[in-house]
Amino acid sequence: MITTNPAIRPTLAELRAAAERSGFFAHHGIWAPGVRLFRNLQFTAKALIISAAFAIPSGLMACWLLYTQAETALQARMDATRQHVEVAHGVLLWAHAQEAGGKMPREQAQQLARQVIAPLRYDGNRCV
Repeated sequence: MITTNPAIRPTLAELRAAAERSGFFAHHGIWAPGVRLFRNLQFTAKALIISAAFAIPSGLMACWLLYTQAETALQARMDATRQHVEVAHGVLLWAHAQEAGGKMPREQAQQLARQVIAPLRYDGNRCV
């Protein structure tokens, strides 16, 4: 025969309170620990947690955006430089062909190539 100790057995009020607590948080599912935590925190702590939850991802996204923009600007500069080199190379090939074909003397072909290439070297105040 099994006997139970009445001193260890919870009272009816304790059972009801436990059922209400578990019943209230039962529908929160996986979020129940967070709900319990927020119920026990002061407003300042709640505000800081929520602010950090928005500020940290926003900061990370801003850093990623700045990095991406810098990378894009560098790539655009490299593409522009490559295009300028291709244009200058084409002018030099043309001038050499003029000289090799006997249509222009060497000095005149070189002078013409310098005149055509000189404006390509500057983008505003800086050298390309």
